[in-house]
Amino acid sequence: MRLWHRKAAAISVGALAMLGGPAAVAEAATSTIVVHDGSKDLTFRRFAGGTVASFLKANGIQVSPQDRVYPSLDTPVRGSMEIDIEHPKRVWLQDGDGREQITTFARTVAELLAAQGIELGPLDRINVSPQSAVQDEMVIQIQRVTRTVIRSKHPIPFQTVRRKTSDLYAGETRVLTRGVEGWLATQTVTMYVNGRKTRTVTTRQIISQPVTQVILVGTRPRPDFVALHPSRDAGVGHFLCKLTVVATAYVQGGRTATGTPARPGVIAVDPSVIPLGSHVYIPGFGEVVAADTGGAIRGDRIDICVATERQAEDWGRRVITIYVLSEPSQV
Repeated sequence: MRLWHRKAAAISVGALAMLGGPAAVAEAATSTIVVHDGSKDLTFRRFAGGTVASFLKANGIQVSPQDRVYPSLDTPVRGSMEIDIEHPKRVWLQDGDGREQITTFARTVAELLAAQGIELGPLDRINVSPQSAVQDEMVIQIQRVTRTVIRSKHPIPFQTVRRKTSDLYAGETRVLTRGVEGWLATQTVTMYVNGRKTRTVTTRQIISQPVTQVILVGTRPRPDFVALHPSRDAGVGHFLCKLTVVATAYVQGGRTATGTPARPGVIAVDPSVIPLGSHVYIPGFGEVVAADTGGAIRGDRIDICVATERQAEDWGRRVITIYVLSEPSQV
């Protein structure tokens, strides 16, 4: 081909010299056409007119209907010019379970996907980088990845602990700490690839710990509830129970735990032993009302309210027998 071009050039230059003189020869010698055909660059001398299409055909350059030619095929060939021929690339595109072959002029995978109207979700996977250059017979695979998230909360039962105490009578119970349920959060994440489940992961987290319920169970023996004749206990008629207690005294003033004035005729008791509001007979004092409590008054102890400090000092600390006369009443 190159030999043919040299001969043609020699003939054309001679002919032009006869027809147009030196100017025509100079123009023919400097007029070239460069064809960029894919990765090939071809250079030709132009000695005849016509269009880009006729020029390419005359030089044996095949152009298919899918190719892009710049300038267009119907452009006249004149002077020095460059012709670009761009051939589309064939690409296999698999989007999820669908597969097709497409032709494209896109330069990158991202351009190809945009031209096809394909968007990638945040979890989708692709076998090549979107910035990769498109190659002929390239295979692009897209995996469509989705996930579902299910969240739930479940109660955690509390435990119950029973503790023995001598502060209560046998058979009596009292809630020291009330039980509270805890809460457990559960999250289940299921992954799907192209609509098929591939993995399930469940995580659990304790939001709040349960609070153990503590119940006090009494162990102290109950006093015998008997009814005695007055002749057996001087000054006492029928009573509910008889107790041996440690008795102290305190001076009147202020108000009792039940809100009444602290004055003679009132005693402080442990409500778990002698209920507030009970009427009590104390030898040497007579009938009094259990209307007060005290930080040191626990178990079989009482504190008797007296009028003066001298009376309290004279009483001191004694072990005495007292009689609970009645059920609790309004204090």
